[in-house]
Amino acid sequence: MLFASLKKIAEDIQSRKDELGFAAFTSAGLDGSSSWRFSGHLANMPLFYEFRDDNVTSQPAEIKGTYLNLYKNIWDLYINNATCAPNEITAKTGDESEAEFFNGKAVFYQNGTWEYANLTKNGMTDDDLCMIPIYCGAEGEEKAALCCGTENCWAVNAKASEEDIKATLDFMYWVVTSDEGTQMMAQEFGPIPFKAAKASSNVFFTNANDLIAKGNYVVTWAFNYTPNVDAWREGVVSALQQYSAAGGDWSNVEKAFVRFYYTTKDETTGKDKDIYVTDYVKDLTVENARLITDDFTVPTKMGTRDVTKVRIYVTTKDADGNTISKKRSNGHQS
Repeated sequence: MLFASLKKIAEDIQSRKDELGFAAFTSAGLDGSSSWRFSGHLANMPLFYEFRDDNVTSQPAEIKGTYLNLYKNIWDLYINNATCAPNEITAKTGDESEAEFFNGKAVFYQNGTWEYANLTKNGMTDDDLCMIPIYCGAEGEEKAALCCGTENCWAVNAKASEEDIKATLDFMYWVVTSDEGTQMMAQEFGPIPFKAAKASSNVFFTNANDLIAKGNYVVTWAFNYTPNVDAWREGVVSALQQYSAAGGDWSNVEKAFVRFYYTTKDETTGKDKDIYVTDYVKDLTVENARLITDDFTVPTKMGTRDVTKVRIYVTTKDADGNTISKKRSNGHQS
C-alpha cells in the first residue's frame, strides 16, 4: 500500500521541519472556508470504497462506515505532520492553508484542479506542482487515479419561451463545438467531455489523464450520496474538531459519519449529551416533536418523480419563555 510510503515520507519531513524550513502538510483548517475539503472530499475516500463494494449508485438507506479506518489513517497523518498543532486547526482557514503551500511552508496540500489558477497566480509554476491520489491504506490503492466528479450540471428552463430555449441550446452547442467556445472552456473550466474539446494547460488535468492512461481506476465522487449534505457535513466537522482539537474520541467521528449524531458535554451539567445533526434519523423519539410531510411530483429528464418533503418541528421555549414551534430540519425522500 502506498499509504505506508506516504506516511514514512511525511513523518521524516516533519521530524526535520526546523532544519528544512517546512512541514509535511498544510494546516487542515476546520473553519467554514476550509472544512469542506475534509467533510466532503476527504470523506469521499471511505465512502468510495464502501459504495464500490456494495454497488451503490444512488443515496443508500444507510452508511455502514466499512472503511472509516482509512479516513482515520489519512486524517491522523494530516493533523500530526502539519504546519500547526492539532489543537489549532479549528480556527485555521482555507486561505491560510493555501498560502502555506505557495509560500513553501509545506510539501502537501489537499485541494482540487480548480486551485491551479490561484497557485500559479501566486508564483508557482508547473514544475513546482504535481497532483497525486489520496493514499489512505486501501488495498490495491497503488492502482488508484485521482478523485473525480462534479456537483453541477447544465439545465434549460422548460418554462421559458421557445425562443429563449432555442437560444440557450444554440449557445450550449456553440460552447462545446466551436473553436472559440471550446478554447474558452479549456482555459476557464479545464477539460470537458465533448469530442471537440481543447486540451487544458492545467497541469493537474495532465496528471489525472496520465494516471487514467496507465489503467488506474478513477476514485469517483461518492459524497454526493450523503444524506442532507450540509447537516451531515456539519456533524462530521464538529466531531473532527472534538477529536483533533479537544482530545476527543474517534468514536464520535464514526457516530457522526454513520449514525448522524455526535456526543458532547452539556455546559450546564457536565454530562454527556447527544447532538443530532440531520433529519436522517429513522426513529425520532423526541416527545414534543411533530413530523409534517407534503407529497408532490417533480419533473425530471426521464418523466416525473414522486417526492415526499419531510419537515420536523420541535416545540420549545423562546428567550421570553413563550412556547414556539421551531423547524428543526428539512429532508426529501423519493
